[in-house]
Amino acid sequence: MSISRHIEEYLDEQGIVEKAEVVPESACQVFEKDVVAGDEGLRAAEQLLKDLLG
Repeated sequence: MSISRHIEEYLDEQGIVEKAEVVPESACQVFEKDVVAGDEGLRAAEQLLKDLLG
């Protein structure tokens, strides 16, 4: 029996909803778009490696 089950039961009984809001400490930690999707440079590098490695 894990302790997390007891914690989850307690939270349910108390009506507590878990919430993990992250507050960035600086503007450098704010990401407004998907960094990987649509990155042509990354796709080109991937293709170059595939070509080199066969």
